[in-house]
Amino acid sequence: MIFCRTSVNKDSWEKLEGKFSLSTMPDRVVFYLEGPAPGVDLLIRSVEINCSTPNNNVGYEVMNSWKCYFSVQFCILT
Repeated sequence: MIFCRTSVNKDSWEKLEGKFSLSTMPDRVVFYLEGPAPGVDLLIRSVEINCSTPNNNVGYEVMNSWKCYFSVQFCILT
């Protein structure tokens, strides 16, 4: 499942954000970030993943699901 893609400028901090929903809350989460080509460094400054309980999702089209948000700050160095 791909949540988002972006193009970035080298040597500057970028932020990648997105939203997704889950029908149930899993016991564990695996976060995967595919990096650039070999020989290019990817530095991660921060990763944040938050989910709200189904009762706090007023205004979403699907009720009784977990609404989640992610944010990643990163930099590409060549």
